[in-house]
Amino acid sequence: MERKLQEYLAAGVRLAWYVLPGPQEIHVYTAERHDVLTLDQELAGGDVLPGFVLPVRQLFEESEE
Repeated sequence: MERKLQEYLAAGVRLAWYVLPGPQEIHVYTAERHDVLTLDQELAGGDVLPGFVLPVRQLFEESEE
């Protein structure tokens, strides 16, 4: 996955998310940074998906139903 992420960023992808169900984390990658979001945070689309905001907890709760 790391190699593929580097290929995406080199090709101009501005935002990538890795959703990890086991630890219930979302890894957010841009060319400039890598953030890890946990259940008490919000996933935002930034300038790539303006207005998109989703509580991380909600994403994992939906997948458990």
